[in-house]
Amino acid sequence: MGFAENMPGRQVGWQGCLISSVVILLGIVVLIVGIYIAIDASCVASAEDWLPDYPGSTFVEQDYSWLRAFGIGETQRILYSSDEVEQVRRWYFERDLAKGNAGASRGGVAALGWAMTAHPDDGTTIILSSVCARELAVGGRGA
Repeated sequence: MGFAENMPGRQVGWQGCLISSVVILLGIVVLIVGIYIAIDASCVASAEDWLPDYPGSTFVEQDYSWLRAFGIGETQRILYSSDEVEQVRRWYFERDLAKGNAGASRGGVAALGWAMTAHPDDGTTIILSSVCARELAVGGRGA
């Protein structure tokens, strides 16, 4: 006697199949959204940790390609400091070196970077940039 014979009258109709399919589909969507949120949060946390604003700098502008700055997609943040370029560069370099020596890993899924240029009116223009899983930025600049 098989398994099916022990379940007399048990039949799954089209409604049961439809409900099962919807539940499976919702489960997949929840899983994908959860992974997406985890990647986005990881990128933001890495940028906050590795790309802080230079002390005493002034915010100039920020541009990002998707939902939020330093999340999934591309971000560029521009700051100004009255300090000399070499002093600003040294601050970022020494900070990165100390974090690396302490065992911190840089970026995870995000490619993070900083650059400096001499400001035309004296001081330094600071550019903080991040590229994080840009393939996931649907319709964004990085897509």
